[in-house]
Amino acid sequence: YPCFFVGGQKIVEVEEFGIKYNIEPMSFLQVNNDIKTKIYQKIIDKVKCFDNVLDAFSGAGLLSAMLAKSCKKIYAIEIDKSACDACVKLCNLNNINNLKCICGDCTKEIPTLLEQTKVDCIVLDPARKGVEKNALLEIKQAAPKQIIYLSCNPATLTRDLAILCEAGEHKITYAQAYDMFPQTSEVETLVFLEKIN
Repeated sequence: YPCFFVGGQKIVEVEEFGIKYNIEPMSFLQVNNDIKTKIYQKIIDKVKCFDNVLDAFSGAGLLSAMLAKSCKKIYAIEIDKSACDACVKLCNLNNINNLKCICGDCTKEIPTLLEQTKVDCIVLDPARKGVEKNALLEIKQAAPKQIIYLSCNPATLTRDLAILCEAGEHKITYAQAYDMFPQTSEVETLVFLEKIN
């Protein structure tokens, strides 16, 4: 995509998984499209069986919009105002009415939302620092049927999974590392946790 911007084109229009979106020069985008598509497909397939979904650390809402096609209601939480504005534009562009974008800190917004709303599935895609402990404890207390964790840092992923699996309320049912940046030590890791009945 960068070649378009060098040539003077200010916006690249793209469609993935039935969602149309625009890439602008300052947009964040995973550069390995093949790996990104595999990860998103795996998450989409898993979320199809849930009604109410929380997508925390949602960025500009691309994955949230894709998930909105297969669930009744999705809540997207993101702290960056420009990313939230982009999410609203994305919903308008694709006529998505079941996605609510919440602009705020996930550490504060996750507990508030989970007190007010019952969610079946929570998707976590945090930055390298992972998820704050108090948010993880609120997620555990809410006891969703499924937790999906996409991580770019194995160290904080391991730390956070230990908290989520503590006391045996959830168990890991799937874990896969994806080589997002070949010939580097960086990996994306996708983990599914299910509630133990």
